[in-house]
Amino acid sequence: METVRPSLYRRLTGSMPVLVSVGLHAILIAAAAVLVVSETIVGKKKRFEAPPPADTAPRKQVEHRLQVARKGGATSSSPAASARILTTASGALALPPMPALATPGASGLGGFGGFGAGLGLGAGGGGLGTSLGSANLGGRGFMSLSFLGLSNVRAQKVVFVVDVGRSLMDIRKGGFQAFGIIRTEIMKLIGNLPPSSEFGVVLFDGMKLNPYADRLQLATVKNKTTFFDWMGPINTKLDALGIAYTGGGTAWTAVAPEGSAIDPGYSPSPWVQAVHAGLQLKPDTVFVITGAAGYGSKRMGEGELQGRRRSREQDLEALRREGLDLKEVTKARLAALAKARKELEAINRRLIAERRDPFIVTETRRILDADFQAALARAGVAITMDLTGWSDRAGKPVWVDPDARLSEVEPAALNDAQAFVGALANTFTRDRLALNLFLFAGPDDRPQAAMDGLTQVARRHGGRFELLTTRRLEELTAP
Repeated sequence: METVRPSLYRRLTGSMPVLVSVGLHAILIAAAAVLVVSETIVGKKKRFEAPPPADTAPRKQVEHRLQVARKGGATSSSPAASARILTTASGALALPPMPALATPGASGLGGFGGFGAGLGLGAGGGGLGTSLGSANLGGRGFMSLSFLGLSNVRAQKVVFVVDVGRSLMDIRKGGFQAFGIIRTEIMKLIGNLPPSSEFGVVLFDGMKLNPYADRLQLATVKNKTTFFDWMGPINTKLDALGIAYTGGGTAWTAVAPEGSAIDPGYSPSPWVQAVHAGLQLKPDTVFVITGAAGYGSKRMGEGELQGRRRSREQDLEALRREGLDLKEVTKARLAALAKARKELEAINRRLIAERRDPFIVTETRRILDADFQAALARAGVAITMDLTGWSDRAGKPVWVDPDARLSEVEPAALNDAQAFVGALANTFTRDRLALNLFLFAGPDDRPQAAMDGLTQVARRHGGRFELLTTRRLEELTAP
């Protein structure tokens, strides 16, 4: 074992140079083989060489485009700009003035609160001269406007619901002067609407309605001008107050709210019925101006009706015990009221001839009220109501008429009106409605209950409430 191991070691170490040489040659041969294969089979790597540019544009033109592009301008290869819409038609977007109507009559009715409404009354007719000048009857797109103290109101589909009854013309609420401002503000807002907007107007006088049109009107120059001619004469003539200037109310067909559970015994008040007509036009903004805030009436139950009959009979019996012949009382009362009415008409003719404000009453009995008597005295006139034959022992007038039909209804509540208006809104406007309510009251009136109720109605339908008085109108229209 000792003699074999050294002999094997010497053999291996002696042949090491030969083995290294053989390994190096094998590596070189393999590398050469790989090189030959890559050159002959795969070939050289291809390189992209762009062809020479075609001489399709002059050199100066190319340099000009590059310079314009660097400066941010557009070259001839830029997208074409949209063509402008131009018109050469005369007056296509003209701004015609508000209607310049004749202004005969009481010059003292103009310039109320610095606004210059210029309303005139007279035997020869009436008119409205406004200091607004040219209204903005052109314009484009959606606008947000202001109206009687309410700012940022939507003006896309606007409807005005306006009380034009004689009660609104009472001296207690400002008479012709105050209504002249309201009318002019309506015309002003409509005059400022862009042509893409739509408008409508519903006038009401008690339960009589007079819609301007049976659908919304585009606020074009032509439609505005036609509306001004229609609206201008309202409540400017003593013998044609309210909607009487057009000969009376316009036929209107009420569309019942769909699927509503409205009490069939509910009858809406005048302003609620007028809102019904306005919402049928499907607006998104409504302005309601009313001089009364009642909610309507409901038919009484038989038990309540019997109680009312007993109460009335007791009142009549008490008068009979005083020795009054109720039929004679009625005759004397009617004669006295007719005499007072003729005296008032004569006074109004004289006031108009002197270019002063006339007195408007809804009922002749209004003449007896203390504030009306005071207004007559300030005007230098007087009407003395003769109570002979129709007053009780205390000297108070007797208004009971035994032949008059006993009313079978009672005042409705706020909830009744809310349910009715809500059903209308759901049917005609869905969730788009902004119902704004204005109550026109006397300068010193604060009808808190009515204000609270109307505020609830307005807020429930996305709108606001405002109390209008002559003082408030003066503030809104002061320069």
